Amino acid sequence: MGTIGATERELVALIEAEAAHLNELTARLLTTARLDSKHIRLEKQEVNLVELMRAVAKVCTDENTAVEIALQVPTHAPSILADIHLLKMALYHLVDNGAKYANPGSRIEMCLQEREGAVVITVKNSGSYIPMEEREHIFERFYRGPRTASQVAGTGIGLAIAKRVVEAHGGNIWVDSDEQNGTEFSLLLPHAGRPFAKASIWTRDA
Repeated sequence: MGTIGATERELVALIEAEAAHLNELTARLLTTARLDSKHIRLEKQEVNLVELMRAVAKVCTDENTAVEIALQVPTHAPSILADIHLLKMALYHLVDNGAKYANPGSRIEMCLQEREGAVVITVKNSGSYIPMEEREHIFERFYRGPRTASQVAGTGIGLAIAKRVVEAHGGNIWVDSDEQNGTEFSLLLPHAGRPFAKASIWTRDA
């Protein structure tokens, strides 16, 4: 209404941002609690993984315009029966995590491949390194690596959510990391048996 000054507007903007952050944290905690249940009800439907990966890439680049995401995907992905909302959340956390810890100006690579009756999605960044002793804990709720906890903002919930989502779908998730090539998260999910077509490359600028 134009009744407050510049200082008050700045404070209001700060309050709004912190309220949004608390809302997001609460939503993640509720999702984690739901996934901890022994009787998770997955609302499965046929999911186009290529479209899903592109949607996640768009969300992440819209949130951080400095991030470049390159996708290597097949022209036609196999059919996946999954809870699209939970799977999208899991993949988002992997990409968001990769972007947070990547070298400035580097790009995130997302790849979709077929492997013995399953599909594997990998998310790789450059510049980050997770020591072997930390990899045992990286998917634990609230865990933050001691070397990076003070450098990068986070709650330590995202990777725990991703793990629970993947396991609820009968899949598996793991991480590989070395100081030269960076860090790569992989998730494996069973599919309904449709064949892959020739792979193609897509980036956010395409």
